[in-house]
Amino acid sequence: MTIKLEPSVFWTDSQTVLKYISNEKARYPVFVANRIAVIRDGSTLDAWRYVPGKLNPADHASRGLKAQDLMRHKEWISGPDFLAMSQKKWPVMEDIPPNGDTSHNDIQESQCNAIGVSEAIGQYDSPLNRLIRHYSDWTKLKRAVAYYIILKDMLRKVKESHLLTARKLEEAGIAIIKYVQTTNFPQKKLGKGSNLAKLNPKLNEGILRVGGRIENAPIPENMEHQIILPRDYHVTTLIIQHIHKRIGHQGLNHVLSVLRQKYWVLKVGPLVRSIVKQCTICRRVKAKSIEQLMANLPVERVQPDAPFANTGIDHFGPFEVKYGRACRKRYGVIFTCMACRAVHIEVAASMDTSSCINALRRFIARRGQVKHITSDNGKNFVGAKAEFECIDKKKMQEFACSRGIELKFNPPSASHFGCVWERQIRTIRQILNSLLNEQFIKTTGSDEQLNTFMCEVEAIINSRPLTRNSDDPNDLDVITPNSLLLLQPAGNAIGEFNEKDVYARKRWKQVQYLADIFWKLWTKEYLTTLQLRQKWMKPRRNVRAGDVVLIIDQQAPRNSWLMGLVIEVFADNHGLVRSVKLKTKSGILKRPIAKICLLLEDNSL
Repeated sequence: MTIKLEPSVFWTDSQTVLKYISNEKARYPVFVANRIAVIRDGSTLDAWRYVPGKLNPADHASRGLKAQDLMRHKEWISGPDFLAMSQKKWPVMEDIPPNGDTSHNDIQESQCNAIGVSEAIGQYDSPLNRLIRHYSDWTKLKRAVAYYIILKDMLRKVKESHLLTARKLEEAGIAIIKYVQTTNFPQKKLGKGSNLAKLNPKLNEGILRVGGRIENAPIPENMEHQIILPRDYHVTTLIIQHIHKRIGHQGLNHVLSVLRQKYWVLKVGPLVRSIVKQCTICRRVKAKSIEQLMANLPVERVQPDAPFANTGIDHFGPFEVKYGRACRKRYGVIFTCMACRAVHIEVAASMDTSSCINALRRFIARRGQVKHITSDNGKNFVGAKAEFECIDKKKMQEFACSRGIELKFNPPSASHFGCVWERQIRTIRQILNSLLNEQFIKTTGSDEQLNTFMCEVEAIINSRPLTRNSDDPNDLDVITPNSLLLLQPAGNAIGEFNEKDVYARKRWKQVQYLADIFWKLWTKEYLTTLQLRQKWMKPRRNVRAGDVVLIIDQQAPRNSWLMGLVIEVFADNHGLVRSVKLKTKSGILKRPIAKICLLLEDNSL
């Protein structure tokens, strides 16, 4: 602005402060250096004068005076008398050494580096620094600075167009770069031994550029003499992010190649790598699902118990069967024993709650008491749980209480939580395809035929071996689920049994001994095969509340997947998060960590 300002004079009675301000050689502690930088940035050395403490009216306020005493000190109202005199009669402090007094305990000799006061100015939170940090986009920052330049021209009454043009944006970019270089590259930092020495820097129109050795190369001037920028500065980050977006979110080498066409950033490799890695758009396109150390097997899978005491349940299908001239859908309901891996298949007429309950009642009537039932989070199972609560209170209280059935649901979309029955559903489909023609099921099958096929499938699956066959002819046959199912008595026998029971006249003792052999082989041969983790073999960072994630939906394109904010986490006994509750634009969801991708980590901790 062209307004003429009168020079200001600053008075202080602290000789130490005056010596600090005038010293350019010593290196001060950060606390002192920051405040000296503010003083040196906002004033000149000549503006600072010494006033004796007795004549300093500021002492009245700092030390305190009563109101009646304050009015008697006229210097508080009109200032000291010497201000009305010529400058020759103003108080003068004894001469300050050229480089200041370095005997003070707070001052350290400049042995670390020759940064000087200019770097402290860069650390000061000036309005320009706040303006730069306010923007997260290089183009938006240039537009903001360009509008300030237009405002300056208007105040100066410069006869130019006051519209935002490409030239104004370029001028704003140059102004920002000049400020960054002035702040981060003081003159003393350009000497021998500095990081810039190998670049042979030179000033061109007020901008520090690389001197280099390729002046004779047939390339544009910007590539010959790139603009030098510091690495740890917000403007540099904005420029690299702008280039990364402009080239379509390409990788490290592509970004470096385009950056070097105009800018030379010191030690830029790690910075570009971190920017590309933290880019949310790149994460949205390329991020993998979150992994965590594979969990330990639940108690139901590693402890012997009665067949189907701990059961997993799921639906599969549908299958079309003939009903007169019409075709109707039927569904398979699979019950899987968590321990011996036996299966039981029922055919359901629909996927509603009543059909699910009827299939469950038929299963319990044939297979005996069930302690725990685990299923996915299908609506039919949720409804079944509500129905059981109603039956327990009104219609079938004795039925539910005597068996103590407990329903447990896996998180939604967590198919790997139910791997015990999900794997058997694939086996069922393979066997069905081999038993009959798929076209036959769709057009001419009947309910009777479908039930027959399901029973045959059940028998085949239950005859599968649980362990490897041994080459030794003296070894017993390999154990199968049928080894237990076909020998299990109607009730729970009490007592210990030995091999003499094989020859006992009482059949139930023979059966119980053979069942004990099954569980011994199951413990020695089958249980040990579950020891290894096939994937997810090391612990990872736990998902935390506040993380922003992408929700995987296999039925939709990746670009349309919902984003969610983690509001609650659910950990296992070892403190590893297995599932989370998410807040999305459509509501609250619960998902396993295998069905989400991490976009932004919560940095509040």
